[in-house]
Amino acid sequence: MSNLLSKSVLTLLIASSLPVQAENVRVDKESMSGLEEIHVTAHRTDANLNQVPASIGVITKETIEALQPSSMSQLLRYESGVEVDRSGSRFGDASISIRGIGGNRVMMLHDGVRMPDGFGSAGSDQARGSFNARNLERVEILKGPASALYGSDALGGVVLLQSLDPQGLVKADGSAFVELNAGYDSGDERRRTGLTAAGKIGVGYGLLQLEQQSYQEREINSSFKVNPKDGDRQSLFAKYVFDSSDNQHWELIGEYWGDKADNNLLTNLGPVGGPPGSAVVASTAEDESSRWRLGVHHVIEDVAGLDQLHWQLDYQESQFEQNELETTASPMTRILKVEHETFDQEQWSFNLQGQKHWGNHALMMGLDTIKKELQRPVDVTFIDQLSLTRTKSANGVNYPGKTFPDTEISQYGAYLQDNWQLSSSLRVILGVRYDHFRSEPKLDDAYLNFNLSGTHPESRSDSHWSPHAGLVFALGDQTSVYANYTTGFRAPPVDDQFISRAILIPVPGVPHEVIPNNDLESETSKGYELGLRWQGEWAKFNFAYYDNRYEDFIDSQTIGYRDQAPVFVGARSIRQIQYQNVDSVRIKGWEVGAALVADAWMPKGWQGQLNMTAHHIDGENRETGQGLNSVGPNKVVIGLDAHRADGRWGIGWHVSAVDAADDAESLTFRGQPLTAYEPPSYVVHDINLFWNPVAPLRFNLSVFNLTDKKYWGSHMKGANADGDLDAQVAAGRSLVLGVNYQF
Repeated sequence: MSNLLSKSVLTLLIASSLPVQAENVRVDKESMSGLEEIHVTAHRTDANLNQVPASIGVITKETIEALQPSSMSQLLRYESGVEVDRSGSRFGDASISIRGIGGNRVMMLHDGVRMPDGFGSAGSDQARGSFNARNLERVEILKGPASALYGSDALGGVVLLQSLDPQGLVKADGSAFVELNAGYDSGDERRRTGLTAAGKIGVGYGLLQLEQQSYQEREINSSFKVNPKDGDRQSLFAKYVFDSSDNQHWELIGEYWGDKADNNLLTNLGPVGGPPGSAVVASTAEDESSRWRLGVHHVIEDVAGLDQLHWQLDYQESQFEQNELETTASPMTRILKVEHETFDQEQWSFNLQGQKHWGNHALMMGLDTIKKELQRPVDVTFIDQLSLTRTKSANGVNYPGKTFPDTEISQYGAYLQDNWQLSSSLRVILGVRYDHFRSEPKLDDAYLNFNLSGTHPESRSDSHWSPHAGLVFALGDQTSVYANYTTGFRAPPVDDQFISRAILIPVPGVPHEVIPNNDLESETSKGYELGLRWQGEWAKFNFAYYDNRYEDFIDSQTIGYRDQAPVFVGARSIRQIQYQNVDSVRIKGWEVGAALVADAWMPKGWQGQLNMTAHHIDGENRETGQGLNSVGPNKVVIGLDAHRADGRWGIGWHVSAVDAADDAESLTFRGQPLTAYEPPSYVVHDINLFWNPVAPLRFNLSVFNLTDKKYWGSHMKGANADGDLDAQVAAGRSLVLGVNYQF
């Protein structure tokens, strides 16, 4: 660990008077006289965390209420070993990275349903954050390869989002729960209003949540002018649960999430190639995204020789839509470009899981099936505003087109796991999973318009076995050690295999085209983790060391340049890109977490808890010997939550110390080396306060980046150090206010 992190740990541990909250494990404010046991479901069955041979982060409903998050980065800001990439002011959060592995290599599940695939847009990876955090009961983050339980795409880990339980919201006397909430975030002038209602309906319990948000561009901590934005977001969540008999439980779920934003793309304005004096004089965009799902979930106890049988059937649709208007003018021309692009995903999924206790064995077996259809059409019209003529061709590209062909994807997986209690102190977990996948592209004229290389996409199918093994050994009542061997894999993504797209903007360094590759192989991983956990009544400690190795990583590679006269020549020549299996990667590191009930050090009538997490990580491309841009910096978070014993009000303080980035991948342009940026170290302070003046009314106030520290996030590692870094600086001080009133 660097000097910064070492000093931060020592200073903050000694300065126990600093208030904090961290570790994402938050105890009930009404029972903080000790540390409660944490139960998790990330291993596909309910278990005490101390009996699971893996690192699992937990974010509870109480923490979500305190953070008031409106994005993934806000929700996961204190989670050890987890980073959220940014994609600039237009699209915001891009993707989650767990222990240096991100994008679609991390699986996201909402009530057991796979969230839509992320996709590249404007250099980012969208669609992973289409959910409302205030609908969630808890979040679990399973860190490291997990394909033996979850199949393809769980190469880096799994994020499980669990929705609220309506029965848990209903009051003790059986009366309905109704809550109005409102909030404000100064970072992007976000205003929200919402309603949550839950109650007894017929033989079961129902829940309805509605929320409306409006927002603008998120300001950053520099003089750079961010593109203006006006956005609106709506979400609806409905859930009905009931027991049809003593041994049968049903859940019916419906959800809608939608977002629409108008952008004035001032950063696109300026000179471009073409006739002398050509420049972009106007550029606007309307971005609209939506996701909705319906699901039926059923649990049966004591059936067909099983202790429990669970099945669920879910349908989900998502769409991301971009509408852009851009005007390019010269002394003799004025061309309006009208572009419309969508990315549509339709998904059916069916999951079946059984559990059976047999002697000292707890068996779990299951089947997962997914059918998906993907489409990404693009249509562009060029309008000469002087002659009023129109064309759908430019620079050798004809429209409409498709970034990749319409594709059907089928995935089937079957798994078996045995949780074997060998003795009172030794537990062994053995498991294996078989997966089969097939992708079938459908060629049409629109795709061929974009496929300038003439490569013919082919159907692809393959299968993979993923074993895992772990053990937990108890060293007495309070201490345990564990070891875990895990494997992972990811089937070649459609948008990497079949993508064929040219972005021919006549600005030096921008023009490029992507060429399909039928020969992509699945990515695979193997890794192990060793851990120690200790938990007493007033304190706990955990340590984990991991070492993961990934083979056949799929990455974009520059395979050449080509000229297309008269515009795309010289510095504007077209860079040719293809996704290839190129890398063998190793990522290793360690994590430490600790919590201490601090009641004894609190003033009379106060209770508190001190927490700390630290994460150290190293990554290497074993083919080149270089570091990895996806591997974030080392980080320490220390905090203290303190509140009145009567629950009327409280305060928390988080201090996040982040090390300087290092080992950025080398950066070149047309063979010429550039300086890769490595963000410097920084320390950020956040405070949280809550106040319950009367029983039904609650105020939450958070101030993030209290000292207005100027810093750059981990996603900037490897960027051009000679570029405009101020355009990518993180947000400065922001204030988030929330008000909740329960009837």
